[in-house]
Amino acid sequence: MLRLSAADDLRTLAQRLADDLQHARIDPFERAWIAVPSAAMRRWLALELAGRLGASPGRRDGVTTNVDWAFPGSLRRAVLDAANGGSDADPYEPARLAWAVLDVLGSQGADTGAFAALVDPGHRAPRYDRARQVADLFDRYHVHRPDMVRAWHDGADVDGIGRSLPPSLRWQPELWRAVRARLGVASPPERLPDILAEVASGDLVLDLPSQLTIFGVTVLPGGRGFVDLAAAVGRHHDLHVMLAQPSSVRASAARTAALELGSVPDVRARADHAVGGTAGHPLQRAWGSLPVESAVLCADAEHRGVWPTIEVLSSAPAHGASLLDRLRADLRADRASVPAPFDPTDRSIRFHDCFGTTRQVEVVRDAILHLLADDPTLREDDILVVCPSLEQVAPVIEAVLGPSADMPSSDTDAPGAPRLRYRIADRSIRSVNPVLAGTTALLELVSGRFEATAVLDFLALPPVRTRWAFTDDDLARIAGWASELDVRWGLDPEHRSRFAVPTAITTNTWQAALDRLLLGGTVTDSDLDLVVERVVGFGVESDAAELAGRLADLLAHLAVLADACATTAPVTAWLAHFEAATDALFGVGPDDGWQLDALAGIFADVADRAVLDGAVSTVELSVADIRRLLGEELDAVPGRPDFFRGGVTFTSLTPMRWIPYRVVCVLALADLGGTESVAGDDLARRFPLLGDRDSRVDAHQAILEAALAATDHLVIVREGHDVRTNVVVPPSVVHAELFDAVMALVATTDHDTARSLLSTSHPRQAYDERLFVASEGSNRPWSFDQAALDAAAALRQPPVAVEFCPAPLPEPDTTVPDSVRVVALDDLRRFLARPQRTFLVDRLQLSVLYDDDVLSDALPVGDDSLAAYAAGNRRLEALADGATDDAWRVAEIARGSVALNTRIRARLDAIAPDVDAVVGAGATLGVVPAGIATLELDAVLPDGTRVVGTVVDRLGGDEPGPAVVRYARAKAASLLGAWLDLLLLEAARPDVRWRSVLVERGATAKETVSVQVLRFRPEILDRRGAALDALAVVVDLYRRALREPIPLFPETSRELHAGGNARSKWIAFNGSSERDDPSVVLAFGTLDYSDLVAIPARPDDPPGATPTRLERFADYLWDAFDATVDPDGRDVGGAR
Repeated sequence: MLRLSAADDLRTLAQRLADDLQHARIDPFERAWIAVPSAAMRRWLALELAGRLGASPGRRDGVTTNVDWAFPGSLRRAVLDAANGGSDADPYEPARLAWAVLDVLGSQGADTGAFAALVDPGHRAPRYDRARQVADLFDRYHVHRPDMVRAWHDGADVDGIGRSLPPSLRWQPELWRAVRARLGVASPPERLPDILAEVASGDLVLDLPSQLTIFGVTVLPGGRGFVDLAAAVGRHHDLHVMLAQPSSVRASAARTAALELGSVPDVRARADHAVGGTAGHPLQRAWGSLPVESAVLCADAEHRGVWPTIEVLSSAPAHGASLLDRLRADLRADRASVPAPFDPTDRSIRFHDCFGTTRQVEVVRDAILHLLADDPTLREDDILVVCPSLEQVAPVIEAVLGPSADMPSSDTDAPGAPRLRYRIADRSIRSVNPVLAGTTALLELVSGRFEATAVLDFLALPPVRTRWAFTDDDLARIAGWASELDVRWGLDPEHRSRFAVPTAITTNTWQAALDRLLLGGTVTDSDLDLVVERVVGFGVESDAAELAGRLADLLAHLAVLADACATTAPVTAWLAHFEAATDALFGVGPDDGWQLDALAGIFADVADRAVLDGAVSTVELSVADIRRLLGEELDAVPGRPDFFRGGVTFTSLTPMRWIPYRVVCVLALADLGGTESVAGDDLARRFPLLGDRDSRVDAHQAILEAALAATDHLVIVREGHDVRTNVVVPPSVVHAELFDAVMALVATTDHDTARSLLSTSHPRQAYDERLFVASEGSNRPWSFDQAALDAAAALRQPPVAVEFCPAPLPEPDTTVPDSVRVVALDDLRRFLARPQRTFLVDRLQLSVLYDDDVLSDALPVGDDSLAAYAAGNRRLEALADGATDDAWRVAEIARGSVALNTRIRARLDAIAPDVDAVVGAGATLGVVPAGIATLELDAVLPDGTRVVGTVVDRLGGDEPGPAVVRYARAKAASLLGAWLDLLLLEAARPDVRWRSVLVERGATAKETVSVQVLRFRPEILDRRGAALDALAVVVDLYRRALREPIPLFPETSRELHAGGNARSKWIAFNGSSERDDPSVVLAFGTLDYSDLVAIPARPDDPPGATPTRLERFADYLWDAFDATVDPDGRDVGGAR
């Protein structure tokens, strides 16, 4: 017996189903069969039935058992399987049909043969992609156009309504017939009429229980074809089709009109005109056409005597006068809304416009917290958040909300918004299976260019780290190697040649880096005479050699797979390649073997579906084909449905349709155009018929159902401004239509008030102070975020310079007295070069990223000043070691860091003269690059602190001392370093007349060489004492820098102390501003110079009479410099 019921409320349908199950006269041990549209509805219905079946009076403590759960399309599948003898391998399943299409296209030569229309000369999609699209088209025709397919089989090239196809589309019936011949098996449309006749007569017995229910569908599954299917099955089974309709009133009116018409036209456009009628409510007219079409199809079946009369179940009458109550009542009754005075306290519907995705999630969170605070009876379990783009937004949800409140967290006391219990219910399994996520990344990597950043990201994936035992330190070291060895992209020159880069360019690849690493175990990068096969050694620490070997092994496995990607192969070969690669590259913990099992299952499914004539397809596939094939398989694996397990539920648009919640929020509502493109070659979309699914209308209907499912509150959140440009983002059509429908409930005289209260445009930043002031119609501020409140309060303070560290930290180790403390000379050198880095890195253990630490994926085709500086310094070192100019050039070409081969010689020619000028200036002063003697120095300061370090004498003679010769612009930091060496020499060995020489490039482009010779002032009699006093100043500053970021900046402070233009050093126009140093930015922000000099001196600052901190620290350091260094002998000038 076939029965049909319809209701505009899901609970009404659930009650009718419970009555059926409770009173049906069936064997108590026979299972019921219930098909539902989604896993979420299955879970909801199971809970609803448990509350109604076998429950104690007044309690919902029953149990739902003995039920076979299915999806609506499985009824057709069960009928076909029964005719096939229970075989699961249906060759017309889209995933299997694609292989038959591939085989036919391969044998016919799709690019030049009868099916040339398949190839778009604009982009030439991969072969499998084309075949799968065709297979999906044919499957759609099998379900929704069976008459057309049967006509194709008979040789007629017609469309869905019997008209001849134009020549441009006749490739479809030709290809379908070729595929049908290749399979040698009748298609479902050919077999289905006879099968249904056997089912109706009882000759074909279905492997299904006697009681069947299709529950909660909005449209007939399969459209018109479902009518005959249900009629046949209903002859020997109790089949109850239970439709959920947005408006039973409108559906009944359409049914009545169709019955009065007597016959129903096929074409949707004609049907809309003839029987669709005019909807009373604009949202029903715009979004509710599909359920109406199903009602018309039911009426047509009733008119033909195939189906019984549909029973319309009465839902509980709507009560309440809120906007949401009235909107839901009008939608169900399909009537135009009657305007009424607006109640400012009515918060049942709210619209929110935000900047970007993060603010949308923050606004949804705060809206939920407001509702929970206002209603003690409301629980987090009563709240649903629907997000059309959940996969993209889910990471933002997790970042904003943090761990669910029922999950352990280490930062429960951290300031912020109250934590919510929540679940992200229906994400892809890749989000919970790292091996599948890693396989997706592997597909992207091996089919791409092997960019340095992409490879490093791959190495950091959990299964890769597990297999190769990479620690955080290992990954940091590999990233450092990639930066220092100048890896850009490409495995090797041969791999890069696939992207039109000549093989003559051998640098900047992973292979070039590995060659240098592995050679560096025996040859350092300074041994230019030992360049092997144009490979320059790279010094590798002894403890890192094993890591370099692991990296080489891993890249070798990737190279094998990448080489395979350059060819074509059958699917079995591809699966073997990826199985070998994943076995070699991925590892899991002892309890996580299921992750690898899931991947193996996907590979097995792919191979199984590729079987033709009992053997796996031998069609040649490219890497683009296999990427599409495995990509769709990985995307198709659903994650664990985490519905109704407590907390706020975040879900995509489809799973929770129709399920009632007290609060429904729609997050990131944008244009819902659906995933289907324009009609193109899809005959079903070109000529739509009654009952056809339309992705755009279906998506809009999902919003309609969300509005009907919300019983207390409906919250709509969208992007109202572009987060980057601040440009207003117009509302989507669905948002505008919904807002207009709500405004239609409001009297015209109240429109302005209603608009201001119903729709809120939120500020760009979460710490905007407007969010923490009670707004109109509310007794509390909008935001619940304590951290954002603190930030907003801070912004209300006067705009003065804010110190990174408000008060100095304690001494690093107060248990060690000064008398036994030791300070290393190298630490003092680093401190004087970048004072703020001392606090951030040495004390706080932070990682500060500088420009030369940033990894680039682009080949070095332009001028790179940092690379040129490094090459110049290497020339200095090469000449100092006695290497020839040719050896240096060969090494630089092998390194590839300066420019590509086509430009590198010109770049080297430009660097060499400047380097030679610097070297010549050093030679004139008698600098011995290799050094004459290494001096181990130890000086004891007046407070007992020891300063120890090593200084190399490179001058000798009557005035020995250190010399620094470098290919860099003259800077104050290098001058302070040379002075520091001189101080320690004078303090430790005052019996020698020392000098410290500094030879650099000129400070400006007009000055080729800068030469400075530092000597102690001749009038100083106690040179040791003066040196110790100056060292004490440096050590004191160093200790201060370990406690707080001190306002000491080498260039700016020197210029300020000398009375020069310090502002030009702080904010320069040549790209060398001290303000832009990452350590300075982190510690002081991007202060203007006027703000910097406005920081007042503190009582504990260095002694002095100046009123600002900047001046105090500048004078403290440079006074000590001036007190010890002879001004007459310091700067001997430079070559012009």
